[in-house]
Amino acid sequence: LDHFRELLEENGFSMSSSQHLRELIPMILEEERNKICNQIKDREINIFSRSPKTKLNWKTVTGLPTPPYSTTRWWSKWEIQLQIELAVTVDAGEPFVRATYYLEGDGPLVFSCYEKILELKERIATAYYPNTNVVIRKLAKNDNTVKKQLEDYSKSCAQPGYAYFNTKFNIDLKDALLVFKVACYFDPVKVTELQPRCCDINDLKALKFLAENNNTIDSLKRELPVYLSKASGISNDTCKLRWWNRHSSQLPYWSKVCKSLLLLQPSSAAAERIH
Repeated sequence: LDHFRELLEENGFSMSSSQHLRELIPMILEEERNKICNQIKDREINIFSRSPKTKLNWKTVTGLPTPPYSTTRWWSKWEIQLQIELAVTVDAGEPFVRATYYLEGDGPLVFSCYEKILELKERIATAYYPNTNVVIRKLAKNDNTVKKQLEDYSKSCAQPGYAYFNTKFNIDLKDALLVFKVACYFDPVKVTELQPRCCDINDLKALKFLAENNNTIDSLKRELPVYLSKASGISNDTCKLRWWNRHSSQLPYWSKVCKSLLLLQPSSAAAERIH
């Protein structure tokens, strides 16, 4: 009552009169209602923003869609970001997962490791995010400004991982990657596409056991025409290990280097299975 004392005195109400109190209650209610109206006047009302009817009325009056998240539900902004982050994780992580599973397999992976790394680089360059694009369209609701903001946020989520990948393979593992690049010359299927020349064989010096062995490099150059001839017309389904076994006598130097190269396994699967 002390809270309303000033109001009571201004209107001449007596505290002892029940009749006056009955009249006072509606007046106080109206006073509070006016106070609330003044507080929310000219402000966006988000309390009922989830109501389809309210959304339609808002768009009719303002000509704008309702915001994608509600300021009265402060956590809803983080819900939107979480949806974007999960979608980006799926899209950006998918090629890495595929490459990892492939390189954790068996067989002469040294022949195809470099190709898989190139595929990853191409996926990064193309920035193909199908799941993320679907989520963004759903959240933006045809609002191009919001759509652009969400697209920028999705790219910022993937950027740290891509930056780490590029640094790792372009700087930290540059020499190792060069080894797997020259290893493609020992793939009888791939060599028919690459068609290396004698000058390209000098790249094999990236292999430490050939770095100072000029005699072996010269021998590989002499056998190169025979190698290309034997590999011509080879089927993609051909077992490469058996192919080298069959042609070891015709390509003694290439066969010998290939045996050493096959020891460079770009996978930890074999070591894990030993343990």
